[in-house]
Amino acid sequence: MITWKFEKADFDFQDFVKSMLAHFKRIATTDMVLSDYIWREKDNIAKRGNPEAPTWKDLLAELEDGQQLFFPFAEPNEGKPVRCADGTRVQLTASSSAGEFSYDENEVVGFAVTMTRTRYEFQPALYFIGNESDRVPSMEKRPVGIFEDKIADFLNTFKREKAMAAGESKPETRKMKPL
Repeated sequence: MITWKFEKADFDFQDFVKSMLAHFKRIATTDMVLSDYIWREKDNIAKRGNPEAPTWKDLLAELEDGQQLFFPFAEPNEGKPVRCADGTRVQLTASSSAGEFSYDENEVVGFAVTMTRTRYEFQPALYFIGNESDRVPSMEKRPVGIFEDKIADFLNTFKREKAMAAGESKPETRKMKPL
């Protein structure tokens, strides 16, 4: 199973969450709040801040408390092109062959996020929304086919640039006197 790892100092978690929340607003239905899109694995860890509209600081605190969060990357597949968090749309084939990834309208492609002492770790996952049958909402870490490269590219956009070698100082500039 693939895991994308980013050192805390090298990943802009604030910008990442802002981008994800903007994506949720684009795909939101009228009966959902932003927190409906973020699934938490552990019920025994308290949600931080306003549960219906979490901030990046709230989510960071939950990760620091040991929570695992699921962020959706693509909407459920209803046979039409699905919108992705990176702003693209993907059309999946109606019938999948044995080796081709597919999912349906009761599932969401995304990634699970955990935090260690020194880094963020992201793993591809599929979240089952639930339906009228006995199956309850759940998340499973697993390969997500063509979405893995898209997710990797998306996450890499939040990597911070390395600090300047001269101790993060700006280069000195001097005004030249006219000749």
